[in-house]
Amino acid sequence: MASISENVRVKFEELPIELKNNINEKDVTINNMAELMKVLEDISNEESQE
Repeated sequence: MASISENVRVKFEELPIELKNNINEKDVTINNMAELMKVLEDISNEESQE
């Protein structure tokens, strides 16, 4: 399960439920916006490869 810092929790909660679920399935720690953007980019890349 992902660990989301309070610093980015508000932005995380604004994401569509599908993205939040996808992030929560990963074993990642997100402490800032750059890390959140990186995880979202990785998800996008994974989906484009399918």
